[in-house]
Amino acid sequence: MFLGEYDTSSPFYLYRIPMAASPPLTSPSANSVSPTIKQDYSAIYYYCLEDLERLGLAAPVSFQHKNTATLYLDNPSAFCKNAENGYTYVNTHVLYELAALFKSSLLMDLCRLTVHTPKEKRCSLLERITLLRTTSIPMDPQTPSSLWSSSNDNGFISPGQLVKQVLHPVRLDGQEWFLQPWIKHSQQHQRQQQQQQQPLMIRLSPPEEEEQQDQCPPLRTSVTCMDTSTSAKQQSSSLLLQRRLAPKLGHHTPQLTINTPTYMDHHLHSIQSAPLRKSISKYQISKRLQAAAAAAASTPSHKPVLVPSHHPHPYARRVHVSPPASSTSTHKQRFLQPFEYLHDTLEHVRAQKERLDDTIRQSSTWLGQIQHSLPAKIETMVTEQMDGWMTHYTDQMQHCMDRLLVLEKKQAADQQKCELVALMQRLEHLEQRLNSQKT
Repeated sequence: MFLGEYDTSSPFYLYRIPMAASPPLTSPSANSVSPTIKQDYSAIYYYCLEDLERLGLAAPVSFQHKNTATLYLDNPSAFCKNAENGYTYVNTHVLYELAALFKSSLLMDLCRLTVHTPKEKRCSLLERITLLRTTSIPMDPQTPSSLWSSSNDNGFISPGQLVKQVLHPVRLDGQEWFLQPWIKHSQQHQRQQQQQQQPLMIRLSPPEEEEQQDQCPPLRTSVTCMDTSTSAKQQSSSLLLQRRLAPKLGHHTPQLTINTPTYMDHHLHSIQSAPLRKSISKYQISKRLQAAAAAAASTPSHKPVLVPSHHPHPYARRVHVSPPASSTSTHKQRFLQPFEYLHDTLEHVRAQKERLDDTIRQSSTWLGQIQHSLPAKIETMVTEQMDGWMTHYTDQMQHCMDRLLVLEKKQAADQQKCELVALMQRLEHLEQRLNSQKT
């Protein structure tokens, strides 16, 4: 609906998107819909946020505010963007809450405006906007005439008249102009958190081979140098300093210690939790396997000696084809496997959500088409049925009228005969009286 014009040639519209004719099954919540706004279940109303900003309807503040970003995060479906020009559109219900936060009575009254608002009330409301001119504008020559409805014959359109437009709504990408304060605030908050956090000396995944080569040689438990006392003192002092600078883990885990100084030693791969549970490392398992193999080799075997045949063993060549994988790569694969599953699940959920949005958009389009073509179909069907029923009914009525006319004609003929018989009888009676008088 055209409301007016501002600047040089910028029209101001109230956008109305038709919906299904039936009302929703669930009642809207009190937070999302204001009780003062009259519910119109046949359509949803939107305003262009750029038009409202240029008209200064949020004065003395701007829509580039933290409240706008907060409402967008709470109600992302109430915001959309035109794919052609990039303008942002917001639902009047959410805009009413934003106007209440800004304490703008003019914007709150604009959110109550619909196509059913009386002309006097609409004109008095639009006159309160100082930068808006409520004058007629000429129709755009590039716009087809089929997209203009209820326009004047002289080629002008006045405030309050309806205009059909084609929009291509898409989702917001989160980098719009009114979200810049929230983006800057979040970036500053992240920087502060990064500055406050101390670097942790804990690594949950094994490093790459290149990183292992660049690292300094790890500390060994066996001491081979002569200056053992000085190195032990330096190591103990550095460990105490790191323990003091490391962040506290909280009162829920007072006994949790994570000791991963290096990844070169296989017996230090596991994360030890003391004293709740005793951990078994790969180094201990390999020790047990070696001991069992040595014991099996030392025991004498009483089995008969097998003479090898001239045929090679079918699995003899397969043993040397694939070298055993390194422990670091398998450990890293096991560590990254849950994150890969999580990434695949998120991608699947995102694809399902996009498919659901497309289905909802297509169903709304079908409902609009059905709503537009249903009255014409009903009218044609009713006229056809009425014509068929009325012709049969008129034929029956005409047949009944013909039968009534025939019966009335028969009754008239019988009555005339009776009257003639009565006249003949009276004449005979008179003749008899005359004859009797003569004699």
